[in-house]
Amino acid sequence: MIQLFKHIVRYLLFVFMSITHLNAQKIGAVIPEFKELRSLHKQLIILEFFDLTCSNCIFGVPKLNALQKQFSNRIAIIMVTQTPQKEITYFFSRNKYTKNNRLQILANDRHLSAYFKHRTVPHVAWIKNNELKGITEGEFISEEYIQAMLDNPNVKMPLKDDFRNYDYTQGIHDQDTINSVYSYLSGYKDEANRKYGIDTLLLRHSVRDYMINVPVTGSYLYAFMKLRKLPFMKPARIFVESGDPTAFVRPEEMPEALWAQKYDLCYESVLPDSLTEKQRMETLIRDLNNKLRLDVRIEKRPILCLVIRETGIPLPASEYSIKEWTNQPLEDFIFLLDINQQNSLPVINFSKHPKNIYIHAWKGEEELKNMLKINGLSIQKEVQETEVMVIGRQ
Repeated sequence: MIQLFKHIVRYLLFVFMSITHLNAQKIGAVIPEFKELRSLHKQLIILEFFDLTCSNCIFGVPKLNALQKQFSNRIAIIMVTQTPQKEITYFFSRNKYTKNNRLQILANDRHLSAYFKHRTVPHVAWIKNNELKGITEGEFISEEYIQAMLDNPNVKMPLKDDFRNYDYTQGIHDQDTINSVYSYLSGYKDEANRKYGIDTLLLRHSVRDYMINVPVTGSYLYAFMKLRKLPFMKPARIFVESGDPTAFVRPEEMPEALWAQKYDLCYESVLPDSLTEKQRMETLIRDLNNKLRLDVRIEKRPILCLVIRETGIPLPASEYSIKEWTNQPLEDFIFLLDINQQNSLPVINFSKHPKNIYIHAWKGEEELKNMLKINGLSIQKEVQETEVMVIGRQ
């Protein structure tokens, strides 16, 4: 009897925790009384769940401090992590972005993290008058959205849900004919995350290429990159010749979640498996052009770039110290430089042979130049002919 009772208790606890998690993700749910928040009497509590491995979380600490100071006692921004307090204290006291932090940090957290379950950080919970008002990405912690939340208890923000249960194997368009060959285009799906994929449909002797919640440019690059090797297509490589550029390149000031809701698309194409991949991708590009009334193509144009070349004259070791530097393949460094500087010029490597270079944390153009100079490399702005994506109208 005692064993049976224990099993029943365990089952009820499991059900309770499951229901609690569901309620936690439901906007408008009443939040239980957490001892960690008991002493706070603010109009708005913002919990940012973070981790020391999240660079965006760390870079954003000065901004969070500035917002807390600006809104003073009307809000409480609290940083929450499961990382032990000792590690947090050590890191925050030494990192340039965190050493002046004045925000409350709940380290070694178990209760809040178990209630507001998540898989990625930053993960932000907005609590007003003991009600959950939003769960968002970190980019929504801004003056605009804090003020909106204070002024309007029903302000809408895109929900960040790391546990969506969308079946990507199902077509986005119901087809009655099992042997049908078709394509279908629709808008953003709230219930799904971004995903690209391929399914082999053996009974249909077909191949299904699908894209869920992807940017317009991403849908084309899915096909173009299977046809040829391309550089990273950052905004400086995208030319919008007609139409609203915002539909193709996200403005810096617009949160990505809002931009995605407005402009992302879902697309699938089911074609015979007798076609080669090249034939499928060429068909897909033509179909997207027809459905979107666009003329999207890859071509070479002369544009301003950052060009890296060998000087052949590395600085003598006596002129610098590399004790705290990191050794990294040049190719990897250039790739990361290109993708991490999203809104900068494209980076082109004219160095003749692969090699490793010594790098360190750098800030600004001059520090980058000096670091590369030590490695016998130069970087400068030049006009070079390179691949770009051109978006026109039919």
